[in-house]
Amino acid sequence: MANDLFFATVPSLVYLGIEIALVSFLFLRSWQRRLHHLAILASMFLADASALILNLIQFQVGSSIPESVKPFLGTVALGLRCIGSVLITVFTARTFFQNQASSFPSLLLVVVVISASIVCINIVHALTRLVDELVLHFINMPGIFCTVLLGFGWLSRASRSLVVQVASDKKIEPWIITRYKMLAILSITPIFTAIPTIFLIPALYSSDIATIMYMVMGILQGVFVIGSAICWMMPVALKERWNKARALTIPGVIDPATRPYTVSQTLYLIDKLGELLSTRVKKGPSACKGLLYLSIQDELGEGGMSKLNIENLLVAIRGTVKRRLDLLNVLDTAGIVRVLEREAIRLQSIITVAGA
Repeated sequence: MANDLFFATVPSLVYLGIEIALVSFLFLRSWQRRLHHLAILASMFLADASALILNLIQFQVGSSIPESVKPFLGTVALGLRCIGSVLITVFTARTFFQNQASSFPSLLLVVVVISASIVCINIVHALTRLVDELVLHFINMPGIFCTVLLGFGWLSRASRSLVVQVASDKKIEPWIITRYKMLAILSITPIFTAIPTIFLIPALYSSDIATIMYMVMGILQGVFVIGSAICWMMPVALKERWNKARALTIPGVIDPATRPYTVSQTLYLIDKLGELLSTRVKKGPSACKGLLYLSIQDELGEGGMSKLNIENLLVAIRGTVKRRLDLLNVLDTAGIVRVLEREAIRLQSIITVAGA
């Protein structure tokens, strides 16, 4: 029994530690780069980690928990799993389909309805004990599987579609494409993890079959958690290794159909480019950000900021930004413009594809 506890608990604690680190990283990135969809992703991992904590509590000290409390703990854990499916659906919509027509409204509605039904039925059971355990199992587990299938399945499909679209785009760094290949694969693992739970009925909890199922689910959970950590907290060495496979070039012509930046993306670009410019011209970051903002406004005209995309940003850098730098008698303005162009394209990859 002690060995069973050890082998069941230690991996869970490792996964929990990784998830907490990932949650912290994603929330920090979201705040630093004003990318709100990363906060949604972080919240999904936080919900998953919280559910794992509740499961560990039930597993470790289940015998000392009053019988009247156990159903409520289980209900909260199930609710957190459902919240995770809702959040991953919202994350997919915000990341891949922002300002585009998609199946998001209908998908979200189905996931929310199933999730709410599961939680409500379990609350009724916790309060009244009127629902048979086996019946409850075949309500909960298939329901959870459906929400996971819809949420993570959509994320996997969107990631695969994105990879196909940008695979040959030299504006996108190879490590970013690799990230989304990983995401497409990793998103499938929660679906496979949820399948055994459907067949793991209460009568089998103490059987050898259950032990095998728990091992399989534990391995799949480990693949998802560790893979997600590598995917989103990708070490610089890995990025550089993948980038060596294809040299980046700055294309002379960039697709004019590029979508305009959102307000937060525009602010992020000006913030980062302004900081870079300040190191080159020895002026304060605020002054450099103001110079960039006014230059873009001059280049694009009234209401131009709402139309800003990578194409006209580069036009502004080569045009009005350079002219303003020349008027300030800044040395090597051509070199500074090249640096700003490269940084703008790098940031384009981050905010439109990578996100972290």
